Amino acid sequence: MFLFMNRFCVVCMRRLQAFITFLFPSRYRLRFGWRKAKTDKKIFYRRKPKPKWVRKEIIHLKALMLDAGCRKVANTFNRRFTESKKMTVSKTYTNNVIRKHKYEIQVLRKKIKNRIPNPVPMNLIWGVDLTGKTDTNGNLINILGIFEHKSRANLCLAAIKDKASITILRILFDAIELYGKPKSLRTDNESVFTSWIFRLSLWLNDALAQFRFWYNHVRPHQHLNGRTPAEVWDGTDIFTKGYKQEYWFEAWDGLLTGFYLTSRE
Repeated sequence: MFLFMNRFCVVCMRRLQAFITFLFPSRYRLRFGWRKAKTDKKIFYRRKPKPKWVRKEIIHLKALMLDAGCRKVANTFNRRFTESKKMTVSKTYTNNVIRKHKYEIQVLRKKIKNRIPNPVPMNLIWGVDLTGKTDTNGNLINILGIFEHKSRANLCLAAIKDKASITILRILFDAIELYGKPKSLRTDNESVFTSWIFRLSLWLNDALAQFRFWYNHVRPHQHLNGRTPAEVWDGTDIFTKGYKQEYWFEAWDGLLTGFYLTSRE
């Protein structure tokens, strides 16, 4: 009899619960604990995600500096945007972006290399290149070409007997006498163009002028009581008359440094 009454009560409670469920909406059933609440799925970040422009800028920097590591790319980004946009990136974040967007970096790199260069003044840049051509006897003939970037004019196209630096320098100096000296030369990494004699011959005149200016106008001498040779030559004493302006001078990759002081006279 007791077992029968117990089962009867269970059945009645279930019927009553079903009837209340039909009459009342779900929020009341949740309130009285008759239905379990669904947990909201939320994503929690340890830090706020970076804006999209940060990822694009890292991709752009890596495309520009293809051989640079993650640390250098991150440092370059931080130097540019720490103050202006209050944004910094870590080496780990930079590495993750570069690793996940290798294809985009390669595509952007190709666009950068194939873009039309900005216009430059006339006779500013010369391109110098070497090529080889075999004659009818099968002998290799070395050909040197010099081109002006603004007009794409061919300033020199000559067959040379060898690829020695002194041989190329003679032809280059002849072209400079005819057309004037360019501001810079663009070459590839062939050994003849990277040799010390080739680089020193092009750089020596300007380098000597820089050294002469530094020696006479910038570097103070101990035996001249802290004055420069130019100040002694002109009879100027900046310790008693002062100076008008000062300029920081730096040359030879930081080897020659100092302040250039202009006198009031």
